[in-house]
Amino acid sequence: MNYLVTGTYVVAIAAGLVLSLYFFRDYFAKRLRASLAWAVGLFLYSLTQIQPILVEVSGPTQVGVLAMTLGFMVLALAMVLLYYGASQLFFSSGSFFREKFSVILLVIFFSIIALFSIFADEQDFIAGATVLSGIIVMGPIKFSIAFLFYRVYRRLEAGDPRRRTVSLLAYGWALDALTAVIFGLALSVAVEAATHLLHAVAWIVIFYGMAIGKVTRR
Repeated sequence: MNYLVTGTYVVAIAAGLVLSLYFFRDYFAKRLRASLAWAVGLFLYSLTQIQPILVEVSGPTQVGVLAMTLGFMVLALAMVLLYYGASQLFFSSGSFFREKFSVILLVIFFSIIALFSIFADEQDFIAGATVLSGIIVMGPIKFSIAFLFYRVYRRLEAGDPRRRTVSLLAYGWALDALTAVIFGLALSVAVEAATHLLHAVAWIVIFYGMAIGKVTRR
């Protein structure tokens, strides 16, 4: 078992679960849609990060195509919820890029995952799993979230104390998006090891920004 790989995913799982509890509490206190979207999205995302650990320990063949397909669908749902939560901070009510675009994203992701699982044989599915999760699902959504936080950062006035934490979130999500794409490219072992460390750093930054910055406040 690769303890570096396992450790970085444990960091992401722990950060995601703690943040999920934080946002659930925030939702029940303030009834903000962004808080609920973040809470459920982070919880589901944390669950999906168990799958790479199982693959690392047991191998993809033991996990199975069906379990991996279901995991990718839950991952897609988590990513769309996180995008929806971020969209609440930037786009006005009724904007196409909030509810409608989130539904379209979910349909597209589910369709790609379903078609891939149906038409790819087991070996091709396993070989393309990192591309599917990293480059197709996680990378674009995480970059979009980073961009939305960057836009929020630009909207805040120079003296606003929230600028620092919002900028950290933009950097954290951008770094996490970059690691997802690099994982999808399946480069050398040395690059992969460095990327796992960056993945852990990204989630520490995201955790700090979200827990301290209270991102649901508009």
